[in-house]
Amino acid sequence: MPVAWKSSKQSLASWPAFSPHPQPLSPGYRGEGRYESSYRVVIGSLHVPIRSLMFLTCCCGLLGGVVGAQEPGSLRKFTDAHTRIVWVQDQGTANSDILAVGQRLKLMGFDSDDGTGERAILGELRNYAKPLLTPDGQRVVYSDQQSQKFYVVNWDGTGKKLLGDGLAVDVWRDPRDQVDWVYAAKRVGKPENVTYRNLRRVKLNEPKTSEKVWDQTDVGCDNFQLSADGTRAGGEFPWPNGGVADLRQKTWQKLGQGCWSSIAPDNSGVSWVFDGPHRHLQFHRPDETAGWKVNINSAPDINGAEVFHPRWSNHVRYFGMTGPYSVQGKVNAISGGGPQVEVYLGRFSPDFKTVEAWYPITKNQRGDFYPDVWIAGGEVSQIELPGLKTNTPVAVAAGAWPVVTDGLLFAWNNSAQTNQIPDRTGQPGRACQIQLRGRVVPGRFHDLRFLGGTGSLENLDATLLTAVKSKQTLTVEMLVTPTAASDSIATICEIGPVKDPHIRLRCSGTRLTLTLPSSGANLDLGDTRKTAGPVLMTLTSTPETTAIYLNGRLRDSRKENLEFASWLTAEVRLGSPDWRGSLEAITVYSRSLSPEEIERQSNVTLQRLAQRRAIVQTLVTAKCVERSTIPPPAQILPYRRALAVHEFEVQKIAADPGVKNKKSAVGSSLKAGDRILVARWVILDEQVLPEAANPKAGDSAELVLESVDDHPELKSERQILDVAELDLPLYYDVSEPVQKP
Repeated sequence: MPVAWKSSKQSLASWPAFSPHPQPLSPGYRGEGRYESSYRVVIGSLHVPIRSLMFLTCCCGLLGGVVGAQEPGSLRKFTDAHTRIVWVQDQGTANSDILAVGQRLKLMGFDSDDGTGERAILGELRNYAKPLLTPDGQRVVYSDQQSQKFYVVNWDGTGKKLLGDGLAVDVWRDPRDQVDWVYAAKRVGKPENVTYRNLRRVKLNEPKTSEKVWDQTDVGCDNFQLSADGTRAGGEFPWPNGGVADLRQKTWQKLGQGCWSSIAPDNSGVSWVFDGPHRHLQFHRPDETAGWKVNINSAPDINGAEVFHPRWSNHVRYFGMTGPYSVQGKVNAISGGGPQVEVYLGRFSPDFKTVEAWYPITKNQRGDFYPDVWIAGGEVSQIELPGLKTNTPVAVAAGAWPVVTDGLLFAWNNSAQTNQIPDRTGQPGRACQIQLRGRVVPGRFHDLRFLGGTGSLENLDATLLTAVKSKQTLTVEMLVTPTAASDSIATICEIGPVKDPHIRLRCSGTRLTLTLPSSGANLDLGDTRKTAGPVLMTLTSTPETTAIYLNGRLRDSRKENLEFASWLTAEVRLGSPDWRGSLEAITVYSRSLSPEEIERQSNVTLQRLAQRRAIVQTLVTAKCVERSTIPPPAQILPYRRALAVHEFEVQKIAADPGVKNKKSAVGSSLKAGDRILVARWVILDEQVLPEAANPKAGDSAELVLESVDDHPELKSERQILDVAELDLPLYYDVSEPVQKP
């Protein structure tokens, strides 16, 4: 029988249906794949501790599913159906070709019913990438990243046939006529590049028939998976923007940042995005805003390490993945691969809140990557969740931001949005991005939290310069949240050359000012202490008048010509070394918005602000017990920033709410003596922060803590976690890092 394990949070009384099965005498799961010997296996009336059972397994093969030569029929018992798995296996000495870009690979397969275990479908050493089983399980579509071509081969290794150019990302059967289509895209740049474009499809049996599918955005090559009816797809648009695309409406919805995004193989619309720490799937259902997290590194022998290559099978309850990734590579732990990386098959619980059971597919001394799973009859399986509305369209919702789109040149709401501006036909057009430098981190509302760093609006300068010169009009809007009084005059935003900007929004102490250097005008926008929160600032200008609106209401208007004809550049820069605050809801227009348009747009933003709630924040003094090791920035690429999770022991809770202008521990459950995990920023903009080395183990530090559960923006961020106690409560230190002398 296979090894089957279920989270200690679930009842084991009736699971699995066959024996032997584990039963807990006391909670033994230690989180992140850690186990204690308090679990026993019941065989008849004999209670055998897990450690003893492992010994018995080694001696007499009691649990045949642990080893590569599986007990005949055991995989079929696990899925209750004929099952096939395909993957690529590294034959190189390092076993680290996790993206399948080299030429020392084999195409491997496992069939639940043929009794041969792991075997090579194509044993010639060459490049095999992203293998995909056809909907009937009889053939395998794979790609060659060296030649940029994709092929199909029979399950027995015969009948190899070239299908086309590019990388194949999915195979889908049209339920109307049973025609199989292969979806493929062309790579942008080098073989290790994860960005592809010009997604199209070809008929599997008539590859000369080709149709364009998606060109609204680039796509990621990690995963692109279609719903049963072919109208939606889960993927990256492109990496790291995970979400779901509506292939009919040509729109897409961003659900988070991460990789290996996927959509359920039925028509439920349930989807996931794989998180930055490579340990959890962030699930989403189409009819609800909030999602949920599912741990997938709890399989046997993973031991809390990272996992990779998660992909939904054709059955809604099953998925494949690989792990553990515990060998440090040139880039990170994932890039290290290693001979210990195996293929696992997981089964979700009926409510899709946990992985209720695991089946180890491989057991060898080779790196195994990119699994795809086919289960007979899986195409009729369906996700059934209470109240699930499966037909919710992936489209722009009514009342969405921005309200005004005429003349729109740039629109960046927050990092959780797609931030695409519509083209002239009303379809999504150019993606708007902000290039960040230095100390800028994501805020709680997916805004940009500036801690002395800077940013710039990408690919806007030339377009904006042409527009303002020809039309002599401009509107710029942004939501500004100062978080600390400035000791000097700090710049929040400026437009124009670095040495001679045309427009400059600044903060002096707690007062906002707008400076127009061309005329020397300084407009006082008020004291931020009186607003006690975010301020929506709108600047709109014509050849005759320049006006400033705050929260949709006119603050100042004067006869001021910004002399657009003399502008030589129109760069838009954000932040400065001295400014502390957040920015979001940034728009730039090539025309002057009317007071009515400004009010309508402001109302949408202010309504969103009204829904935000305060959270518990606790000021503590704590001693560092154990630190995670901070790697060189090159080892976390393609991520450019990361948090490290350290273990602390709480020593003191601040009782005075006025201490350093920080909130007190009202509502906090923390107390002296508690052991906790704390996430702190250690790498930003590909640089290790100088203060990241502090505190050292044994040192005390002052921390401003908030629960990680209140910070959805962190779920897709790279997190360095290698401390021993992984099941302690996790907090986020929101205090600004202070450099040590």
